[in-house]
Amino acid sequence: MGGTLLISGTQSGIPTGEAVIGPFNVPMSNVDETLSVTLAQGDNTFALPAAIEGVIIMIPANQTGVVKLKGAGADTGVPLSVLEPTVLEFPSGGVPASIILNASVAGTSPTTVRAI
Repeated sequence: MGGTLLISGTQSGIPTGEAVIGPFNVPMSNVDETLSVTLAQGDNTFALPAAIEGVIIMIPANQTGVVKLKGAGADTGVPLSVLEPTVLEFPSGGVPASIILNASVAGTSPTTVRAI
């Protein structure tokens, strides 16, 4: 294992006052791979190394339109934030060969997918 990504925080301003989230320890692999691609309009496929624990997707704040994480074909996808990174942890033995980011508008700055 190549380390741990710690996720924790406090949610405030909710009816019950606040909620403590985590901490969650996301394992990281020894793979050192970062893919940076300026998104084209439509599906953009990122091939993933097999020996990773997950990915961090960082979409630049100047990306206009909507970027979705999706499956192949008719899958409509899930919108991702351009303000904060998205962390995906894969199950043991369940690393997909690739992920697809669908952009409604072509980007002008690179989106980064970091293997963890």
